[in-house]
Amino acid sequence: MKFELDSRLIEPNRRKMKEALVGKRVYVCMGNYLLLNAFCLTRAINDRLVGHSTTEQECISDLVNLKPDLLFITEYLESGCAASLVEKAKSILPGLKTLVFIDSKNVGLVDKCVDAGSEGIIFTTSIGTINGNYVEAIVNISEGNTYFPIDVRQEITPDNAERLNISELSQLELDVLKLVTEGNSDIQIAKVLSLREASIKKHIINILQKLGIKHKTQLMVARLKNKIHFETAS
Repeated sequence: MKFELDSRLIEPNRRKMKEALVGKRVYVCMGNYLLLNAFCLTRAINDRLVGHSTTEQECISDLVNLKPDLLFITEYLESGCAASLVEKAKSILPGLKTLVFIDSKNVGLVDKCVDAGSEGIIFTTSIGTINGNYVEAIVNISEGNTYFPIDVRQEITPDNAERLNISELSQLELDVLKLVTEGNSDIQIAKVLSLREASIKKHIINILQKLGIKHKTQLMVARLKNKIHFETAS
């Protein structure tokens, strides 16, 4: 595939990433040395970089002391597994946001990373297309949202065994839930519903409590796994 790098987009994207990462602590764990160095040397990331490694074990050891906000991981590590790393990392730092780069459309790995709680997944073969905007992915994850482009969503295996009961939600809460699971930020939802961002945050907390879910990201995952059906609401 011929990859077109539009120079007109470089500076705006650089600014977007830099702004999104302000105040964030970034850690990178990638098995490919060339990719690891290239990624870490990206100016916006390098400015916020607190550590990097090539193995799951090294990363887990570093997380305890470095306490990053964002963790970027590749499918292949020098040793260890991306999905396992996501799960262990989140057990150490529950508020940590993760983005996994997968080389091929591996259904099993996509499901494992989703189930482990990753906020974002992107196929490296899609980067540079509408399904692979890694700047958008980093911005979304940094802002506390998710990034599962359509080609990733198509690889997620539905799970109808544990559908969530949303019948107890009010109509406003259903509207908020729908917008959350479409990948909108709190600010975007507030604009759509003409409410204050603080009000949206309170509604999301209420929704999580009613559904027995701990984190907002799990709402998106639940819909991706076919556990939320809005048409079933009363």
